[in-house]
Amino acid sequence: MRQIFDRLRESFNLLNKLILPVAVLTYFESWSPVIAFHLPQALANILAWPEFIGMFLLKATLTAFTYGYLIEHATGQEFPPLVKSFNINKKAFFKTAVCLTLLPYLLHFAVYLLLNTPTPFHTVQMLVQPLVAILWVKIVLEHKYPSETAARQKMTTGTTWGVVIITSLIFYSVYSFYYFIPEEWVALNAMGIFLLKYSSFWIFLSAATTIIQQLNLPKTVSWPKERTIILINPVSGSLIYSLSSFAFREKRPYVFNILRGLTPDGYEFKEFTRIPWKEEHYTPAGIVGITCFSNNCMEAYRIAKGFRKRGSKVIMGGSHVTAFPEEALEFCDTVVVGPVEGVWEDLIRDYESGNLKRTYAGKPTPEAYNKVTRFLLTQPPELITSSIETTRGCKFNCNFCGAGHLRIGYYNHPLDLVIELVKKASTYEKTLNFLDDNIYSDPAYAKELFKRLIPLKIHWNANSSIDIAKDPEALQLCKDSGCVQLLIGYEIFAGSKEVARIPKLSMAHDYISLTQKLKKMGIQIKGQFLYGFDSDDFMTFWKLVWSSAKIRPLMSTLTLFTPIPNSRLYGDIEKQDRFINLNWNRIDFLTLTYDHPKLNNPFFRNCFIVVNFFFFLSTSTTGLIFLMLMLSYFYFGLI
Repeated sequence: MRQIFDRLRESFNLLNKLILPVAVLTYFESWSPVIAFHLPQALANILAWPEFIGMFLLKATLTAFTYGYLIEHATGQEFPPLVKSFNINKKAFFKTAVCLTLLPYLLHFAVYLLLNTPTPFHTVQMLVQPLVAILWVKIVLEHKYPSETAARQKMTTGTTWGVVIITSLIFYSVYSFYYFIPEEWVALNAMGIFLLKYSSFWIFLSAATTIIQQLNLPKTVSWPKERTIILINPVSGSLIYSLSSFAFREKRPYVFNILRGLTPDGYEFKEFTRIPWKEEHYTPAGIVGITCFSNNCMEAYRIAKGFRKRGSKVIMGGSHVTAFPEEALEFCDTVVVGPVEGVWEDLIRDYESGNLKRTYAGKPTPEAYNKVTRFLLTQPPELITSSIETTRGCKFNCNFCGAGHLRIGYYNHPLDLVIELVKKASTYEKTLNFLDDNIYSDPAYAKELFKRLIPLKIHWNANSSIDIAKDPEALQLCKDSGCVQLLIGYEIFAGSKEVARIPKLSMAHDYISLTQKLKKMGIQIKGQFLYGFDSDDFMTFWKLVWSSAKIRPLMSTLTLFTPIPNSRLYGDIEKQDRFINLNWNRIDFLTLTYDHPKLNNPFFRNCFIVVNFFFFLSTSTTGLIFLMLMLSYFYFGLI
């Protein structure tokens, strides 16, 4: 019985970390032209509804991807990028998805012929759902791991049946709740559909994880202990950021390339980037390096504690650890305060001599950057496209900025090395993304960079302050060098009281004219805005919406003003004893974490993601297009 509950808990935790497929398929599950119709009317709807085939095929495609994607994470054997996983699983299981999606329709037809009595389609669909889930387990596992499953033909043990029976009973209990909900109760119906899809995936994952335990799958890591370095970038703690972690997982984070480039020869590496953590990922290793920010530090601490318990030396770094080194040292052996480039080589030497210190802090040196760049030039271009940085730091030292944890000021990288990296990366990706906090922090350096990019004929995106539009020469060179898009932190509107308090925001009165100059050059704008300064109130929000709508960036993002650990703002709020929520998982820029003098509206405090989405729809070009498409769909769907 203990094994059954262990499998139920494991599959439940995994499903919560992979909630995105559930949410997406719930939307398509709610669409069905035959639900609540008797069979003759159902057939009439199928024949009359032109979108049926398209929606059916789209649903089958997403279903094929989702079941394969869940198995990839349940086994812990592979974590391909989202696009690659989608293509692999779509190709492998599309026909299966079509057949199993049609199965309830065929059974519904058979029931009608046998009983000659109208039966609600969703009743038949729900009755066979556990069977469909078990068939998916068998098909996906046999396809992905044929030799292991062939060696164990009798995989349906008592534990397997136990978890299937318990999760199926939960599923049917949810269906009983859903069946009696009146149709006019739209919100409860939507909740019922979500819970049904959620529990059907739980049946699938609980059976899959139970069977996987019986397979002789190879362990993910099996290296000699002393010369192994495991690098970990944990999954985010909040739901929104966790979803983006899976959707936009990097091939290799920049910090991993830095550590690889500064580590002497003879070490082997294993990397884990934003994956659901499983017990089998723990393995003996010499060094475990974990990077984290506030939002994922709780997951980072849990992983660090597990590795430390197993005898590995755990090193932690990142913005949160820099802010709270003593907190991190409760879970690890050593912390790195600030950028790791200046101390990693010393840390490795101390590890090899058995004299590892508790804390390392230092500034990166030009020699360290040169060594990292030379390492990058030996790597495949697809692994360096996310590691191109021309400058570090920003000329505006804003009190709320998250980059304040670097504590290193501002400096430029050697242009010769930057151009060499760009040349190699552009053989794989024609539109590159520079990592700079502000690519226009040093105008002279930026202009020289733009001049040297022109002959390469690439396209690029970067973060920039809007004062680049004040310099006609810089703006022209920016465009000529291939700039496609700039992300600009507008933060406020022209009438805000913050204009006089923060130097960067003094340009707010010129936002519209400067943005027009950028747009005339054909440079797309992604705008970032902040709401929740002490001077902001309910009416300020609508002024910000109106001002942002006049700017009209291609994309717009509104975040809630959040004191980030180690920023000057965080220190000020702490001194004033104004924090009301220091759950690190809630440092997500969507949750009000401190006592605000004017924002006491519960909606703004607890439902800011809705405010965020409204802001996107009403102020950006992309949002307006999306809104018009939705309105058109509902309008033409109702007439």
